[in-house]
Amino acid sequence: MQTDDPKAFPRVLVLSGLPFSQDNATGITLSNIFSDWPSENMALAFISGELEPNFGSKAMKLGEWRWFLPGYLARGVLPDRFLRLSREVPGGAPAVEVGGGTKALAWAHRFVRTGNEFVPVLRLGPLKQFIEAFNPDVIYSMLGSMKLIRFVNNIADRYNLPVVPHFMDDWPTFFYSDGFLCGLPRRALAHSLESLFKHVHSGLCIGEDMADEYQQRYRRPFLPLMNSIPNERFASPPVFHSSETVIFSYIGGLHLNRWQSLLEIASVMGEGTELRIFAPEKDLAQFSDLFAGFPFIKLGSLRSSEVDEEMRRADVLLHVESFDPDAASYTRLSVSTKISQYMCVGKPILAYGPGSLSSIKVIGRAGAGAIVGRRDLGPLRTEIRNLARDGILRKDLGSHGFEYARGRFSQSAATKTLRMALSKAAALGPRGGVID
Repeated sequence: MQTDDPKAFPRVLVLSGLPFSQDNATGITLSNIFSDWPSENMALAFISGELEPNFGSKAMKLGEWRWFLPGYLARGVLPDRFLRLSREVPGGAPAVEVGGGTKALAWAHRFVRTGNEFVPVLRLGPLKQFIEAFNPDVIYSMLGSMKLIRFVNNIADRYNLPVVPHFMDDWPTFFYSDGFLCGLPRRALAHSLESLFKHVHSGLCIGEDMADEYQQRYRRPFLPLMNSIPNERFASPPVFHSSETVIFSYIGGLHLNRWQSLLEIASVMGEGTELRIFAPEKDLAQFSDLFAGFPFIKLGSLRSSEVDEEMRRADVLLHVESFDPDAASYTRLSVSTKISQYMCVGKPILAYGPGSLSSIKVIGRAGAGAIVGRRDLGPLRTEIRNLARDGILRKDLGSHGFEYARGRFSQSAATKTLRMALSKAAALGPRGGVID
């Protein structure tokens, strides 16, 4: 974390469930967007996980109490196939198949997880000394759980600090939205968010659409900021190549019914093309049989170190979303971090999913690809054929995406946005008041 003028950056206390690391999406995003922040002007307090070894700022791991059954014990008691119901979003995501298990066991797992959201973190005494020694100007947090919202509120109240929340998806809409436990967790979440926004001048969101909607929802300014790309990735223009077989590659998960959109793409691939799908091994174990028998297709998994090479090897990169109404509602304001990675290698994107979703719309804004925004195999087949036959089209679309990503997703752009939001909050100081 280097900068020429540390005094120009506020002293930010990052409060997070997970630390800076390369092991999960939260850790990667934190590491990337704060990579140019002066190390002496940042401190991190996190609940669980292992911090990356080269982290240069002050950091403190807190730990947490577990209510009733620890998470690891619940996993031991309840078979894995019963836990998928609430794994991704506690009480809010569209219903995930329970895999033949009983609803009672899935409900019990959610009950345990919900209870654990209301117990405190540990080491609050040492944390007091840690914070007072650092003397922060502002708090930054991605939130994402009831436990973390309550923790951030407590610290902001105790030290009278402004908070800059960073929303990476629209979890406030979906957490506990199904009336679990007679709606008590949902009401507790609403109360905690209302208390949080007493400390908020402005916030950050993963994309432009979410920033616009949250500005209306919470009556605060929001800026878009997603996972950033190192500046050196934009140092030279992308290299384009052509071959007899045009490779269409998808890199990502198959959950939220994305497998179904990929299956429809597979059904219309033609001569001279090849579809490559790289997904986590657990996803392939569940869905690979569905793709058996299709020509022009390869399935596999990638290590994180192999992703960039595979993106550069492709001629066209695929982004898909589900047309299922529940899944589309859940992903409406989300923006896949893969999109910025796709654009920075300068390859065209074929987007197949509802045209109203933010992940699809950002590809259109960038002019970075071909979009099929409705469930229709005819236009899908046409766009695949056009991309396969027209190398100049592929080059133009890839160049547009590269330039768009350079201006919005580079580390320089991310640091500018982050510094603007945190500096403004620090300068304004404690906000006070209620949601207007």
